[in-house]
Amino acid sequence: MAEHRNEPRNLGYAKVILNNFPAYLRNLTFDGCKIVSIESLPCNSGDTAVLQIIPEENTGIKSIDISAELRWSREEAPYYTYGFKLIGFNSPEDETNYNKLVAIYDRQ
Repeated sequence: MAEHRNEPRNLGYAKVILNNFPAYLRNLTFDGCKIVSIESLPCNSGDTAVLQIIPEENTGIKSIDISAELRWSREEAPYYTYGFKLIGFNSPEDETNYNKLVAIYDRQ
């Protein structure tokens, strides 16, 4: 699949709660992220979802609440993979923490 993003994604391994379903953050940029789940999530392309990103404890970053638009999804047995475009943050602290997380993953 050809890359269509403006900047490369950075690998990440945070936990995510996506509309009350557990998933994992696999990479992210300042504009969006890729989420992987073992279950098909109740989202369709164009839907807006609430994501709670729970960074690894060693980062020292608190959980982050964001709104994001589902841009694409695909089944990659046994997983389901989702690409989200960032829409907004629940608070200025969430935005600061998200940017810190992107910077941490950028160094890996």
